[in-house]
Amino acid sequence: MGAACAALGKREHGRMRRVLPLVLATAAASVPAQDAAAVLARLSLAEKAGQVLMVWSLSRAEGQASARARILRQVEELGLGGVVLSLGPTEDAVAWAGELQAASTLPLLLAGDFESGCGFRLSGAADLGKAMLLGAAGDERLTHAAAEATAQEARAMGFHWNFAPVLDVNVNPANPIINVRSFGEDPQLVARLGAAYVRGLRAGGVLSTAKHFPGHGDVATDSHLAMPTVSGDRARLDAVELLPFRAAVAAGVDAVMTGHLAVPALGETVGVPATLSPKISTDVLRGELGFRGIVVTDALDMGGVKGEHEGGEVAVRALLAGADVLLMPPDPARARAALVEAVEAGRVPRARLDEAVGRVLRAKEAAGLLRGAGRPSPDWRAVVGPAHAALAQEIARRGLTLVRDRDGLVPLAATDRAAAIVVEVFDNADAIATPGGGLAGLLEIADGVALHPKSPAADIAAAAERVRASSRPIVAWHVRVRAYSGRIGIAEAFSPLVAALRQHEGAIAVSFGNPYLLREFASVSTYLCAYETTAWTEQAVADALRGRTAVTGRLPITIPDLATRGCGASRWPLPTVSLPHGEPEALGFAPELVEHVRTCLEGAVADHAFPGAVCAVARRGTVVATVAVGRETYAADAPAVRADSKFDLASLTKVCATLPATLRLCAAGKLSLDTRVAELLPDFVGPGKDRVTVRHLLTHSAGLVSWLPLFRTCEGKEAVVRAAIDEGLRTEPGTDTVYSDLGLILLMACLERASGRDFGALVRDEVFAPLGMAHAGFGVAGTEIAGAVPTEACKWRSRVLRGEVHDENAFAMGGTSGHAGLFATADDVLRVGCVFLAGGCGYLPPALAQVAIQRAELPPGSSRALGWDTFVAGGSGGSKLGANAFGHTGFTGTSIWCDPATDLCVVLLSNRVHPTRVNAKIKEVRRRLHDLVVGDLR
Repeated sequence: MGAACAALGKREHGRMRRVLPLVLATAAASVPAQDAAAVLARLSLAEKAGQVLMVWSLSRAEGQASARARILRQVEELGLGGVVLSLGPTEDAVAWAGELQAASTLPLLLAGDFESGCGFRLSGAADLGKAMLLGAAGDERLTHAAAEATAQEARAMGFHWNFAPVLDVNVNPANPIINVRSFGEDPQLVARLGAAYVRGLRAGGVLSTAKHFPGHGDVATDSHLAMPTVSGDRARLDAVELLPFRAAVAAGVDAVMTGHLAVPALGETVGVPATLSPKISTDVLRGELGFRGIVVTDALDMGGVKGEHEGGEVAVRALLAGADVLLMPPDPARARAALVEAVEAGRVPRARLDEAVGRVLRAKEAAGLLRGAGRPSPDWRAVVGPAHAALAQEIARRGLTLVRDRDGLVPLAATDRAAAIVVEVFDNADAIATPGGGLAGLLEIADGVALHPKSPAADIAAAAERVRASSRPIVAWHVRVRAYSGRIGIAEAFSPLVAALRQHEGAIAVSFGNPYLLREFASVSTYLCAYETTAWTEQAVADALRGRTAVTGRLPITIPDLATRGCGASRWPLPTVSLPHGEPEALGFAPELVEHVRTCLEGAVADHAFPGAVCAVARRGTVVATVAVGRETYAADAPAVRADSKFDLASLTKVCATLPATLRLCAAGKLSLDTRVAELLPDFVGPGKDRVTVRHLLTHSAGLVSWLPLFRTCEGKEAVVRAAIDEGLRTEPGTDTVYSDLGLILLMACLERASGRDFGALVRDEVFAPLGMAHAGFGVAGTEIAGAVPTEACKWRSRVLRGEVHDENAFAMGGTSGHAGLFATADDVLRVGCVFLAGGCGYLPPALAQVAIQRAELPPGSSRALGWDTFVAGGSGGSKLGANAFGHTGFTGTSIWCDPATDLCVVLLSNRVHPTRVNAKIKEVRRRLHDLVVGDLR
């Protein structure tokens, strides 16, 4: 039937392609079920040898009549076990799958290299993103979803086996063939996402393949061209290369593909690749790792294995080494004959061949092939391509990584967009016409040019000159992994453009492929990594540059001397009404996060650490947990604390009101961080005071004392400010860190002088309104903040405080101050943290927002940033936050901690001072809570 179909004219052939899948699906029910063991028992030696062979075929029909006829002959005459289909339209692939199955006596295993989705090989299917894009997102749920969608598409089109995931740990920047095909350089990340991918393929009903065993990541040679050698001792191999494969075996991976790699540390001589090594393919893989599935070789026509042996001998040696499927032998007929001859001569035990064929037949049985299933689905078009567009879009956005944004160019200001030019550089001429091309068009920038290596030298030189002349050039590089090229870098033809980019510190570079390209233009201001070119990654880059979408990816590899693994700046639009909410699992948390937080806080209530509390957790600007526990007081009939209960923030006022107001005035040019206090407050005189700046006040390095009971002698804001101005310095500015409320009282006065507005009105207009802090406000003396929980039973005021500021100096000032006095909900505080995590969200310039959260080194070694404190293990942030985390605490039992490495913000509001401040249990609660939340991140 297959041969007859191949001989049809074009019109009849096209008709058969359309109807054949439907015919096969309809007829499947009439095919009698076969048992793998029974099939094995009736196969001849030659038929068994055929079952372990898989050949490769183009899916494309056009111009392939003779090649297809050859493949059909091999299927019919050699009794092949399977065929790998690649490169062509989905329509052709589905029709060809049907023809191949019809031509085979035993159903074929049809496989594909669908590493980034079926669209990686078949046009019209979903291209969901390279492994490194998923690695940058770092989300098991998303990785599982990508694998499951790939499996669903593959299965619908009649495929049963995906040669993915790639589990190579790409620790070598010079690796020319793995690169973005790897999840990254962290073995734990590769293991975690690889296992998720395996589970996703299983959920979609397709066989999975861990490759390239024992690990192709730390080499600088393409095994398509020659055999690389993996260096490192056995301990290193166990910790890096083998770790992801162990995880995949534990996750139930169906197959492992061996690489054409020399691995001396595994006991094999340098000249023997893993594919032909019993010590590696059997002793290590099956013996040590306990793998019981299919061992499949990498393509046997690759330079890394052809070496000293002809094709038939390579096939025999691979089978003896432990392979069950021999992929793409150069001459399938010779390979089958060599296998038969080797068995007949006793060189290959019949049991070894039977073992291999048995695994192949059981895989066919599991795929439903032995009972007539596993054919293309009649409704495959409903499953393939557009059905997974939303997932492809999410992956592209979630993985997009802002590796560097030194001058805060993302998102582009309106003036930058108006002045921008776009130069796109493709690694070959054909790529320019791919769907999704045209970043300039997506950005709506008229001035754009596209180049490829064979573009006229004059065009490349002209583009370089335009980059030099532009105030905001955007240069996008489409440099992909290409087998048999032996390199993955920028073509020599583009040297003038690279030189121009190196000389332009205000440029934006985008990599739609190899992330290591930053080494070619290390001084560039902004560097975005999209990891590959698809319509979705180009749209994600355009949306990020225009400020329309979040950027939250983290670099999964190290770019030597320029960027460390895990780095990346976050950007997301400023929420105007409410923060988005999502399920913990969707943001990479354990599903039990809310339950864990509640248990922790309820335990703290039972231990009388506080009567009640609210904890809010956000990741990537999305709220994943808001937990309210306890009551407003310890009384049994007291009202329950609610998610929208207001708390006295105490010193969180410094970072939730005073700091953002200061930075807004800096951005508006009304003062700077280095403005001297004496310029704004002329009465601030005395030894050393003329050198005190706004920066010193924010970093608590001005030399002021920590605290004075000004409320005992002063009444009213002016009196308290006057007393703070008159207080002398205890140390020289910038030489010591002493946490000082007086400094923030003085800063409040500076802001009033610089803006010409009352501090309360300034903060309302410049902070609360633009950030949507709808419930935030200061408690004005003589009034009560509605909805506020009680704080201390104040001896000085002889009453339980509810809705009036707890801090005595702030109370003496009328309730409004720069160091304390603010009341707010957890949602209000969360918004502040999210803005700083995301580089200002358009509310603050990214560069200014970034400066605020970094250690100011005033003096050197101080943990203080601008307003914020930074993470010290064992402090209020616990022990598991990242090294660049920033946060603050409030005396009343409040805190906020933010971790840029994970885009995490945790807010805890409590009234731990009720009924008395003599209660320090909050310290341990804070540490335990933050460690718990970070521990629930996957």
